[in-house]
Amino acid sequence: MYFPGLFDQDEADGRVRLIEEHPSEEQETEAREAVLRCPTGAITVLESSD
Repeated sequence: MYFPGLFDQDEADGRVRLIEEHPSEEQETEAREAVLRCPTGAITVLESSD
């Protein structure tokens, strides 16, 4: 699995879950990479309005 600091996989059902809802600057880059690599398109990055 890519980016273990952002995502984990449930051993019981295999689902991937987000573990870092507000990533650091470095993790934000990884999150955007995960969007591109996700074969199902299930990952999105939402921009904050802060």
